[in-house]
Amino acid sequence: MAQLIAADATAAGTRLDQIVTFNAPAIAADFAELFQPARADRVIHYITNGDPVSMAGEQFLTGVWRRATFDDLDLGNNHVLPVLNNRIVIGQPDPTPDLVRLRPTDLMFEEEFPTVDWLNHPFYFHTDQDYFLVVAAMQLVTESVESLQPFSDLPSQLMFRSTVEAKRREIGAVWHDIQSEVTHVIDSLNCDSGDSQVTIPEIRVDLRGVLTIQATQRRRAGLAAIALRNCWIWASMVDLTVTTWWPRAMWAC
Repeated sequence: MAQLIAADATAAGTRLDQIVTFNAPAIAADFAELFQPARADRVIHYITNGDPVSMAGEQFLTGVWRRATFDDLDLGNNHVLPVLNNRIVIGQPDPTPDLVRLRPTDLMFEEEFPTVDWLNHPFYFHTDQDYFLVVAAMQLVTESVESLQPFSDLPSQLMFRSTVEAKRREIGAVWHDIQSEVTHVIDSLNCDSGDSQVTIPEIRVDLRGVLTIQATQRRRAGLAAIALRNCWIWASMVDLTVTTWWPRAMWAC
């Protein structure tokens, strides 16, 4: 909403001070191009790495952006948890808040990005390790849970801005059903216990040729590695053998 108002206001000649967004989706490109940067003192977008909402839309207003990363296998938390304030209160603060959301203690910011060119790119992708693990888990549950099988094409669409935007309504309609099934599986594990085990069947998850995860044996809950563009990302879940390749058209990004 802030971006829509700012684009319209500056196009009409109004001067603005600061425009700040938090995990906002991008807006339509033709509307974003109405924005007049010279009529705003500062524009900054705060994005949480692994927030599916900020993957939607076509274009952010011209400005700078910062990306925060923290560990959480509930992707909904990537959208709602504070990244600047230590806590935010939802509802009436007195006598007892309806809901308090705390800033993750392991949150870290990357260096500020001076332009939104990469954030606006059709092939922009999050680099959060938990995001890839959950997307892979979503692929597995939509292929194995009968009621979710009609939506097995959706997890792979969560990889890039352009694919999320193309399927955002379909994704939004079944997001909670798929996430709930993934959360149920995760909650059944006790990764703090040395005796906790997870059985990995002979599976191969192929997300449109972009991310391929292959598990070939049973392992105790431990480490998972995901290779993305020659970068190894480590996460605490299960041991997986991972291979990745990228279509030729994506090398330009």
